[in-house]
Amino acid sequence: MRIIPLKEGNYAVSKIKEFALLEEGADAGYTKMAVTPFLVITGKDHILLDTGLRFTHHHIPLIYQCLEKENIKPEQITRVLLSHLHKDHLEGLGHSSEHSFHCNFPDASIYIQQRELDFALQQHSNPSYNHSLLEKLHLLPNIVWMNDDKGQITDEISFEVTGGHSPYHQSFLIQSGGEVAFYGADNLPL
Repeated sequence: MRIIPLKEGNYAVSKIKEFALLEEGADAGYTKMAVTPFLVITGKDHILLDTGLRFTHHHIPLIYQCLEKENIKPEQITRVLLSHLHKDHLEGLGHSSEHSFHCNFPDASIYIQQRELDFALQQHSNPSYNHSLLEKLHLLPNIVWMNDDKGQITDEISFEVTGGHSPYHQSFLIQSGGEVAFYGADNLPL
């Protein structure tokens, strides 16, 4: 198993959850946070754990550029596991226009907790969510809607709804070749 951090960068985050990329060593003036999706490669899958933000550089999504640095093409991603639906975990999934959604990973199965989406759609005044993107997720044919509190995605991947950071936040456990990777996203294991 290979685990690769895909650091998109450090960001200054305002109170209304606007993200601005920081240059190395810059003073944020706001909350400073790193956005780092992870790629886990097993003998069976290329698994993307969260997708980061929607930003692009020269019209290319940052998540694509992070993958390219590792010689990985977006088409190689077989599964996208979303821990929760805050914009810094979801927006790299793609972009929406008025009536459509362009997925950055159309060949991958995308795993989303249905109850997390239902909750997020009710958070109209919460700037942590990108509502225009959330409202179009149902247009994607490759989403696997999850409703259980825990279970198996494959013989290598299990999940559990852990709550905490968001009510239906989920963590993932990947076991392959005698190795174990835990992804708690924005929750810390106790």
